Amino acid sequence: MTHLLQPVPLVARWPFHGDLHIVVDGAYVYLRADDVERLAGIPAWGEGETVIGDEWPDELDGTPFYRLEQAIAKVRRHADSDTAAEFVAWLDESLPDLLDPRTVAAARPPESFTRGITVRHAAQRLTAEGLRVGRTGLFAHMQRLGWAERAGDQWSLTGLARDRGWATVRRIRHPAPGKGRHGAYDQIYILPAGLEQLRADLTPADPPVPADTRVPLFD
Repeated sequence: MTHLLQPVPLVARWPFHGDLHIVVDGAYVYLRADDVERLAGIPAWGEGETVIGDEWPDELDGTPFYRLEQAIAKVRRHADSDTAAEFVAWLDESLPDLLDPRTVAAARPPESFTRGITVRHAAQRLTAEGLRVGRTGLFAHMQRLGWAERAGDQWSLTGLARDRGWATVRRIRHPAPGKGRHGAYDQIYILPAGLEQLRADLTPADPPVPADTRVPLFD
């Protein structure tokens, strides 16, 4: 079974034909196998095929999906079929807009801050693991990575960190007499995938093992 990191479900509607369910996971695009077969009018993946040379689907949460390049290759093997040729032409026309990063980002399910921890807490956890970094240092590191930007006297989260599922924000209200009864700011929360990414990035690489230059006493 294929393990997805940040799946984004999309549905493309081919007019007068039906829906195609798509999952975008970073650079990978998956098309639901039975949708591809139905819309393109090709045999189901388990019917009369051999393992070698065929594009077999991946299983996502128990459902077969073709990777995009596999689906296109499979359908094009049936190029003599008008339906298969029309399906590939529709994909060529529709997918660029559907897979535009802005479209994918808008469709991404929001990550709940309840699954995350504050930057201060993340710094404390990483320090306890031997990666000595304070809250200020971790914010500076996130800025170098392109996760956070300085906005006046506050930090703001970038689209990169949101889209990759590394961090999210919670709107915090606080008393602000000079600005009315209350003010608000966005507090950044590091999500589990983001903490893992920071841990890997902050862990020093193993130093190279020096070559043994001693002369052996015996051959």
